[in-house]
Amino acid sequence: MQRVFILAFVLVLAFAHTASGRSGPPKRTVSVSIFSLHHPVVEISGEFRIKKNMGLTGIVGAGSMDGSTVLEIGGQYKFFASGNFNNGIQLGLETVYTSISPLYGTALIKNGLSTGLFFGFKGTDDYMGITMDFQLGFAGVMNTNHANNSSSFAFTEGRIIFRTNIGWSF
Repeated sequence: MQRVFILAFVLVLAFAHTASGRSGPPKRTVSVSIFSLHHPVVEISGEFRIKKNMGLTGIVGAGSMDGSTVLEIGGQYKFFASGNFNNGIQLGLETVYTSISPLYGTALIKNGLSTGLFFGFKGTDDYMGITMDFQLGFAGVMNTNHANNSSSFAFTEGRIIFRTNIGWSF
């Protein structure tokens, strides 16, 4: 898992541009999650400024948990209530699809769609474009379980949204 995190961070650094090559404020952020509470996965995020105080983020993640493979894909809408896209307090909506298979050494496959609200803070260094992004919130999760050609669906749980991302804005 540590090697996957290091590789993800190196990829973020390799594709990120420093502030010296840009004209005007950053319009994009690429980051990697250094701590994710709900699953032990490495997440890479790409955020795009749509207005001075709004952004859209795409999230992809992969990892393992108890011998199972965990895959994630999702997105966020962020509104900066104070400050702007580069430095400010954010309020947002997140939707993430997660697939865990096989679950705990069985043939069971668990898929979940979580949607929730969060608040946080994003800070960007003006010189290099180094960015820290912190988020805390709550999401409801709708799960489907598949095993032996049968499936079940239930709104079964809630989860805490807690992310600490580091990356580059350019």
